[in-house]
Amino acid sequence: MKRLGFKIKYIKRSNDGVVLEVAASFIEGVIGTIRWQETNIGNIDPDTKRPVVTEKSRQGFIGDRYLLATDLTFTEFKGERIDKRGRPMIIYDQIHFGLIRTEEEVFSFLESETKKDTSRKPFKKGVE
Repeated sequence: MKRLGFKIKYIKRSNDGVVLEVAASFIEGVIGTIRWQETNIGNIDPDTKRPVVTEKSRQGFIGDRYLLATDLTFTEFKGERIDKRGRPMIIYDQIHFGLIRTEEEVFSFLESETKKDTSRKPFKKGVE
């Protein structure tokens, strides 16, 4: 089953710190192995005279595509915009999330939104 994650694009606040508007991109993906290489400049291989390169990997969320508003089964949001890279963003305001001040409250609100999607399982960081 596909997973649903999100990425916060911006949080607009009032002068007293109350969150007024949140923009988030919703991403469909899978849980998989993420691989990368790290170069250790301080450790030189005596045979090749080059820095030692080590392979690293971890389990994580691999996003396949950014979702449009029409792709989502939950439709309670203010609007949709496109960012500079052409990726869709869903806009929420205080009508949707109420009076909140912290990033943790924004994260919990967006996590509750991903749970409303019936065709994808929500991705929870660190739990998989």
